[in-house]
Amino acid sequence: MAFKNTNSIGISLGLLSCLGYVMMNTFSKISLGSLEISFLAYYFLINSIAVFILSIYIFYQYIIYKINLIKFRTYYIFAAAFCSLGSFIASFLALNNISLDIFYSILFSSPIFSTIISYFFLRETIDKHKIIALTLGSVGIMIVINPFNIQATNVSMISIILTFVVVILDVFLGIISKKYLQNEKPITIRYYIFIISSFISTIFIFSSNKIDIFTNISLEGYITTFSASVFMIAGSLLLLKAYKYSQASIISSTYYSYMIWAIIIGIIIFNEIPTWTTLIGCALIIISNCIPYFNKNISK
Repeated sequence: MAFKNTNSIGISLGLLSCLGYVMMNTFSKISLGSLEISFLAYYFLINSIAVFILSIYIFYQYIIYKINLIKFRTYYIFAAAFCSLGSFIASFLALNNISLDIFYSILFSSPIFSTIISYFFLRETIDKHKIIALTLGSVGIMIVINPFNIQATNVSMISIILTFVVVILDVFLGIISKKYLQNEKPITIRYYIFIISSFISTIFIFSSNKIDIFTNISLEGYITTFSASVFMIAGSLLLLKAYKYSQASIISSTYYSYMIWAIIIGIIIFNEIPTWTTLIGCALIIISNCIPYFNKNISK
């Protein structure tokens, strides 16, 4: 059955990864609404919690099963870590002078960049099924975002360039994971990404003399932040696992489901009812994700 092939497993993991990231953003939205700290400080907080959780798990694996998850085989793991960190920093700087609509409309061009870059670096093929899937997905995103009504005034060109940098860094993170980190365990990769991210953000916090910002966080704030960190770990590990089963360009097509999960969670938690144009756009996004899923001609 086609459902049992490696592409179907990779796509399923990619979809679950997107759900994990949506849940992370949901708890982050709740946390940041009640916490009087900067986004950079919050990023440090959830990464530090992630490092703590993974450290306990890694210690447990070593003590009980003698499995060393800290040891890595290639230094490309640091390249992946800096791609992840660079993507965050570029996002943080870009969002200072660009609207969310424009930011996400550029961000969802990831499958296009992934298909092109994967063609050159991974020698992945570009067939008609991928072209159709990318076209339908792009049309669906355009309908959901409705960029023709976006007011483009006061938008910094630097912010637009930084947003494209985010897209490209995320694509290269996937390619590095696919090409060079196949023999690394996903938890090891994310562990070093979280450590490096926490270390760099710590430098920024100390340099800004805002060390005391964490003293006024309530118990509820720590609980929601902890939940966001757990979903961040789950989303990132599932994504890295997905790249082991399928092509980078195929996995990137599941990124479109981010908006579908966001709409579902928005209805359940925030009572945000989507318009009919949003539902039409989501239908096209779902179809675009199903095309590579059922395509038997894509190499395994």
